[in-house]
Amino acid sequence: MREIMAQNLPVPHRKKRDMFKKINRKNVRSSGNRVILVAIFIVSLLLYVNVESAPTWSIPITVKGDGTSYTLYFAVDTGATDGYNSGKDEPHPPGPPGAFDAYFYIVHPDFPCLTKDARAPASNSWTLVTANAIGKTDSITWSLANISNEGTFTLNGINMSVESVAVYEGNITKTITYTDTTPPSAPTNISVSRTGGGTQSILTWTNPAQLDFAHIRIYRSTTLGQLGSLVHDNVTGTTKTDTGLTSGVTYWYTLRSVDLSSNESKNTDQHSASIPIVVKGDGTSYTLYFGTDPNATNSYDSGIDEPHPPGPPGAFDSYFYIVHPDFPCLTKDMRSVSDTLIIWTLVTTNAIGKTDSIKWSPSNLPTEGTFTFDTTTLKLNMRTDSVAMYIGNQTLYIRYRLTSTQYTVSGKVGLSNNPSDSSGSIVVATGADTALDITDRHGAYSLNVKGGTYKINVTHTDYYSKDTTVVISSNTAINLTLTRILKDVGAVAIVAPPDTVYTDSTVNVVAKVANFGNTGVSFNVYCDIHTIYQSVYADTQGVVDLSPGDTVKVSFRSWCVPSAAGGTTFTMDVKTLLVSDVAASNDTTSKKIFVQSYRVEEVGYSIPTTYLLLQSVPNPATGAVRIHYAIPEKSRVKIKVYDITGKIVTTIKDGVEESGYKVAVWDMKDAKGEKVQFGVYFYRLEIGGLTFNKKMVILK
Repeated sequence: MREIMAQNLPVPHRKKRDMFKKINRKNVRSSGNRVILVAIFIVSLLLYVNVESAPTWSIPITVKGDGTSYTLYFAVDTGATDGYNSGKDEPHPPGPPGAFDAYFYIVHPDFPCLTKDARAPASNSWTLVTANAIGKTDSITWSLANISNEGTFTLNGINMSVESVAVYEGNITKTITYTDTTPPSAPTNISVSRTGGGTQSILTWTNPAQLDFAHIRIYRSTTLGQLGSLVHDNVTGTTKTDTGLTSGVTYWYTLRSVDLSSNESKNTDQHSASIPIVVKGDGTSYTLYFGTDPNATNSYDSGIDEPHPPGPPGAFDSYFYIVHPDFPCLTKDMRSVSDTLIIWTLVTTNAIGKTDSIKWSPSNLPTEGTFTFDTTTLKLNMRTDSVAMYIGNQTLYIRYRLTSTQYTVSGKVGLSNNPSDSSGSIVVATGADTALDITDRHGAYSLNVKGGTYKINVTHTDYYSKDTTVVISSNTAINLTLTRILKDVGAVAIVAPPDTVYTDSTVNVVAKVANFGNTGVSFNVYCDIHTIYQSVYADTQGVVDLSPGDTVKVSFRSWCVPSAAGGTTFTMDVKTLLVSDVAASNDTTSKKIFVQSYRVEEVGYSIPTTYLLLQSVPNPATGAVRIHYAIPEKSRVKIKVYDITGKIVTTIKDGVEESGYKVAVWDMKDAKGEKVQFGVYFYRLEIGGLTFNKKMVILK
């Protein structure tokens, strides 16, 4: 086996492999020498292994075969390359000739194999080579808990985040690939303040803690609800000043995180230094602004607060009542976010008895804290209401309370198949601090969060996740039901070969498999042709991303029917290999295959009237060739095969035969019993003093 593996290695590796073979063969002659050899290998390992005892970037897999197992490591590390890295990669010298061996195929200055290698994110691919007895079933296993939640790991089409084992036949090369498609977390603690007379905004935030975080992108819009334009990219710090703004115009900012694989986070909430309300009355409307700004105070601030002089007597007027050196009213004021309670006093002047209105958008409000709108007759929650109707000439109040009041979000998570134990669902309030709970056996959970808007997300292993967005201003009950992910594949039918095959023929092996579940899956299909006592054929093929309800044909390598198998009945088994399959009863399908021997035989009962030689079948041929001929009377028959130069290759028939319609079979072997090369050949029938010649083509 080691010799077979060495033939498949590139030249530098074959030389190194041969070097180890020579060392092993020379030294295994005595137990003392074997001890010395093992010691040399151990010292070599100690010299080259200089990595941490538990590196955070390594993921172990266990490769088993021939009664032996190795624990190998693959990983993602920003400081690694595709080749040997001193202090990171661990060399693994091969064992004695014929022993099971497994290694990552990477160039190393002294060894042709490694037990650990780390790859940079730009080249996340590991080639795993195993050497074992041909026909021996081996396996690769790993722990789902070790696989990173970010990105996708695949092993020859198997999703390593879903499956935990790959079964294969020895002497094979497999590839582990990693694709990072997971967006990073969004930045948090975002604040915006207007300075410079309103011509610039200062943005501050906290970057996510992920190791693959790269930079921040800042988008700006003058319309709430629209992303707007990308105004700053590749921002690596936690603050940015946006300049060139127009005083009096409200700007909305959206911040997104970008990771090393260029994945962009989902939108953060849009942020502005001010919150607009529209006050209408007497056919006139004003857009006034209230809000929070860390640089503002409770009095007039030049460049932040906007004065609004009263109109003519009797005209509709509205303003926030704040002392100003020149004007008694303002249309904009900012308050400090450090205040636990902020009150804006809003004064409106209109005709007595005239109904006026104030409108706002709840989506403009910050996520934390409570906003209440008060009049003499109203008390509204500004997160759930968006309009207040009142009679003109009133003083109104907007109250903002930043409170640490905790509310309870509780409920039950149901599972679609109603198991007796429904524990294990993970419930998270996205945006809250450590708001996480795991359901008990009844599916119950409980979270404590501050008032605000949250996305309640629920996940459970082998179930589809679900989430809902809710405004929390009191104790809230939320019940959700998760649908089970059904992974059920099966072998439907055996398409080929037919029920009867012939010795020395080459036949196709095809099966049909289906996905009976409700999610796309990738899996392997194993085919075995055997008697009760012995397997004569085995092959494994992969199916990638088979959609629910779909059926696909799987073509295995062709089966060369053995010469000595004539008269034998074989059983062909086809089995789907999916570890998390929920219905194993449909995994396997079987059929019986009888092997018929080729021979010279009578093919008709009437007596021919003339000598005749027909074209060989099949033509061109890849397996045994049948030659049909007719004899009107008992005769001596000679059938010979010649190559294109006229040289005799073999004699198929030389003897006396009775009259009748006959068929002879050539196994495509020469007089020495060796298979002939592909090309053009001639066959000759000599009978009754006559000679017949025809041509046939043999394919490789």
